[in-house]
Amino acid sequence: MPVNSRKLDSDYENFQHEKYDKWHELKKICLDSAKERETNKKEVTLLRANPPSLQKLKELIGLECVKEQVSDVIAHSVINKSKSEVTNQEFMNPFNMVFTGNPGTGKTTVAKIIAEIFKDLSLLKKGHLVTATRAGLVAEYLGQTADKTTEVFNSALDGILFIDEAYSLFYEGCSPKDYGVEVINTLTGLMTENIGRCCVILAGYPEEMEYLLRHSNPGFRDRFPFIINFDDYDQKSLEQIFRLKLKQRNLKLDKSCHQILKNHITQIYEHRDQNFSNGRMVENYLQRIVLNQERRLFSLWSSGKDLTNHDLFTLKSIDFNDVLERFIKHAPETVNTPPMGFVSPSLANSY
Repeated sequence: MPVNSRKLDSDYENFQHEKYDKWHELKKICLDSAKERETNKKEVTLLRANPPSLQKLKELIGLECVKEQVSDVIAHSVINKSKSEVTNQEFMNPFNMVFTGNPGTGKTTVAKIIAEIFKDLSLLKKGHLVTATRAGLVAEYLGQTADKTTEVFNSALDGILFIDEAYSLFYEGCSPKDYGVEVINTLTGLMTENIGRCCVILAGYPEEMEYLLRHSNPGFRDRFPFIINFDDYDQKSLEQIFRLKLKQRNLKLDKSCHQILKNHITQIYEHRDQNFSNGRMVENYLQRIVLNQERRLFSLWSSGKDLTNHDLFTLKSIDFNDVLERFIKHAPETVNTPPMGFVSPSLANSY
């Protein structure tokens, strides 16, 4: 029977194609298997971190709701970064936040701790904190504000930009030509261009911040997926803050002072108003007591009495005289202290 050369050529060609297809399929199976092994290996490595900076967050006095919400932000950021590294996709995590609440509730301290956590978890390369207000973002002359805002933003790249009293950039009755509007528009563009490279945190009073987000640049609100409210400290937390500050100054209370302190804190808390300054109030309250102590000791020293270490570092009940009235009848005097939050005694030397 004669051999059909065309059929032989066709059969051979089909055989070659089939052989190639099977080889290609086998190669794909091997590559997928290798990729899966590498993926599993990455998952074990990526999700292991538990940095000490997380402990700082846990040991903050009070702020339980804040701790919970910040933990959610961290969880969202860590897991999404892990997923992006496993799939070899670029990490584009918009973790900008808004902190609302009265003064002295620890907003700056929490921002600082978040910066440390983000650095420790490799969410941000530097993890430094740049603080700014309207004055540091708005320029003196027309056309310069965008450049000034960009300069401040660039200094915070790979870290956190914390803008305190952010509501001053746009408020009820604010002119559309106000320089603060230019700051907002510039920030909106910069945050879009640098997603994942800078965490922007806005801070201020709740109602004023709500107005800023609702009525400024339409896209500005969308850049802040996390809004965290800082409630006023309760009486227990205010007393803990007071005792922490005593420890930081190496001071202690005479036995007769403990009940006086509790009574004072209770009355101050019950008479608080919209201007209540929380931790800053505690700082002012303590400074007034210490001033009374210093007057008392100076009078003793002037009369020829030698002062002991016990005298120098012990507060007595007489030092609390006339202090409470200053914090109920009118607002306490302003004291030049940094707007830090308050941590447990184990972290007292961390700042």
